[in-house]
Amino acid sequence: MNASKTLACLVVIAVSFAGCAYTVEITQPAVNATVPPGAPVPFAVNIHNADGRSFGAEIDGAAVPATDVTFTPPAPMPPGAFYPTQATLSRSLAPGSHTFRASANASQPTPWSVTVNDAQVAFTVAPWAVEVRPLSCLRGQAVGTAEIQVGLVNVGSGAVAAPFTVSFEGVTVAGQPVPDLTFNAGFDLVSGPPVAVPGHGVWIVTAAQASQIAGTVNVRQGSVAIASPRPRACTVP
Repeated sequence: MNASKTLACLVVIAVSFAGCAYTVEITQPAVNATVPPGAPVPFAVNIHNADGRSFGAEIDGAAVPATDVTFTPPAPMPPGAFYPTQATLSRSLAPGSHTFRASANASQPTPWSVTVNDAQVAFTVAPWAVEVRPLSCLRGQAVGTAEIQVGLVNVGSGAVAAPFTVSFEGVTVAGQPVPDLTFNAGFDLVSGPPVAVPGHGVWIVTAAQASQIAGTVNVRQGSVAIASPRPRACTVP
């Protein structure tokens, strides 16, 4: 329940000995919650005594398209009045502070003195634990090959514990696709200067001099991303 709405209702209760009816109640995310980066943020709203057609939601002031919202029970076909008990949606959001607002209009009079038709919560998406630095390309020991490494920096509050996986995906050499590259790190990534991974001689591709190598670097612990996916490219010297 939104704190400002709660305060307003407490004032009404104190003056009129009546209460409040809430048409919307945000259950996810919790007020001032911190959610992990990478995975979509789930949003859930309980709806009371309101036609679902009046429901609206905003994330950071931007309206959420009605087609992105899932109602329980669902809207009828053809469209008409319906009275859902819950609305849910999800969004991938950048690290930082965010707000979520939901609203719906009460459909029928209530015995309460105040009907609150909207609610808002503030929450934070936690920062990434790892920063992906530029890619480096070196000539391989074998003629016509190149060695690839990428720098990783721990920017979190603690060590990134092993194991974690570094992958170079959607890789192209001189515009031609080649298999993805994966490295399973068996060491903890601690705070300090960039660490080049993988070690020498691990990520080797066939590439002529002056070829551009490009792809996207991902860092994951299990299935959870711990770094923002970063497009990276370098040219074989």
